[in-house]
Amino acid sequence: MQNGVAEHINKTIQDRVTTMVQHSELKLEFWAEALQTKEIRLKVSQALWSGKELAYNRLHIFGCEAYVLIPWEKRTNLSPHAMKCIFLSYGTDGEFSNKEWDSKNQILI
Repeated sequence: MQNGVAEHINKTIQDRVTTMVQHSELKLEFWAEALQTKEIRLKVSQALWSGKELAYNRLHIFGCEAYVLIPWEKRTNLSPHAMKCIFLSYGTDGEFSNKEWDSKNQILI
């Protein structure tokens, strides 16, 4: 009986993560990041794991367009101050440590 419940929960999570990745038009290799951003019972995963409340004004949709600030040491006054990326998940090591995908350079930021 319990195995059936666990399988149902796993299937539900798998379906949600697959939908998130397909909707974002990213490759399936980003399934772990999609899982990390999924809400659980109206609480964000980061708040559940870390015990810290998340600032809800920072919530983003998995796969949405995001801009990452370029450090001032790596730019000039006339160069862009941010680069366009794709939001993947919330980081765990600081308040503003999100994970983004730079599709132009094919790197995780």
